[in-house]
Amino acid sequence: MLYMRSLTFIFENPRWWFILLMGIISAIIPIIGMIFFMGYLGKMLIDNHKSKKDTLPNFDLNLLGDYLRIGIWPFLGMFLPSIAVGFVFIFMNFGLMGLTIAGKEDPSMFIAMILTNIIYIPIFLIVHFVMVPCMIGGTLGQNFGATFNKDFILDFTKKMWVDVFLVFLFLFVVGMVSMLIGALLCCVGAYVVFPLVMIMQWHLYGQLYEEYLKRGGTPV
Repeated sequence: MLYMRSLTFIFENPRWWFILLMGIISAIIPIIGMIFFMGYLGKMLIDNHKSKKDTLPNFDLNLLGDYLRIGIWPFLGMFLPSIAVGFVFIFMNFGLMGLTIAGKEDPSMFIAMILTNIIYIPIFLIVHFVMVPCMIGGTLGQNFGATFNKDFILDFTKKMWVDVFLVFLFLFVVGMVSMLIGALLCCVGAYVVFPLVMIMQWHLYGQLYEEYLKRGGTPV
């Protein structure tokens, strides 16, 4: 896995500033903006896979319809697993908060809340293992079945779980550093960092898929 390549390749495109600008605008527009930019990055993954190249394409305003069509599937692949776990987490915490209020000073309730948050960490990792093949499968397959293909998800996770975990850690560290930089820039920097990290994420997803195929994985 070429982790730093996911950052340096961005600036090989002379119009990198315009791509980041489109990413910033996408971050400001709720949901639909995310789908558009995800579609742009999904098209990058598809084109790079077909051409066996490693380039960041120009953001073409004439292809907004294509970006929307492509982006809806990886968006669902990210959103549905995340929202399912999010509801469970919120339900558990609100339930424990209610019991805490009812029990007043019962310390066991506070311990239970802490344990719930600790348990959430491995659950979030499991969701990440599911989410990555869902997003890749949805991007390449462009339908609901490919997005949530159980066989592909299990096979991809079996062959790539270590690499997916390392990508998760890398993006987590990059995200934490980015949040710090954004805070130092009075939160304005966060809008610049968001598309930057997202491009890195998708470049790494492309690397994961190519490595999966090298290990005998089934093409989408």
